[in-house]
Order: sequence, then C-alpha cells, then structure tokens
Amino acid sequence: MATFDPLTCTEVDRESECCVCLETYSIRHKRMPHILSCGHSLCSSCIGALVRLAPHRPLLCPMCRRCHLAHLIPVNKQLLQRATQMFLPKAFLDALDSYILSPSGLSKPSCNT
Repeated sequence: MATFDPLTCTEVDRESECCVCLETYSIRHKRMPHILSCGHSLCSSCIGALVRLAPHRPLLCPMCRRCHLAHLIPVNKQLLQRATQMFLPKAFLDALDSYILSPSGLSKPSCNT
C-alpha cells in the first residue's frame, strides 16, 4: 500500500512554482517556466522584471548569482508540460464556460433528470 509522504508533496509543489515570486507556473498569465543554464527555473514575468532592473547587464540567477544572457533563456519544457497537465482540465472548463456563456445568447444547459 502506498503511503503519503509530505516531503515528496512539498518537493513537487516547489518544482511547480517560480523561486522568485512563488507563483505556480502556468501556460497563461506570463507564468511560463524558463530554465537558466545553471538549472534554476523562473517564470517569464520574473525574468522580465529582472531584465528591466538592469537592461544592459547579464541576468543574474536569483538563487546562485550565475550570469545569463536574457535573450537565450529557453522555456523549461518539462515544467511547462507538467503545468499543462495540471491545469488543462481547468483551462478547458474555463473555455467551455466562456463558449456556453457567449453573447450569442446561449446559456448553460440544465439537467432535467
């Protein structure tokens, strides 16, 4: 029988959030995860903020202070895939609600059973 390990849950939670703002990575809202060459990941919003603070200097990793060129920071595809898997059902339901409640006059279907 599998046992609950709170440490494992905490590690997964930490991996799914930006180490600067502590927001959960998302495919929306400028929270896409990017991976630095040092291995640390930041969301696109925090990378943008760090670049704006020192636009003519290399980006320093907030965790280890290693220098990076801001225009060469790729999306962390593994974390993006995880974020997509975690939030796709909610995003799908949000899109469905938007479609059903669109100005075309459609309303949510009701169940008569």
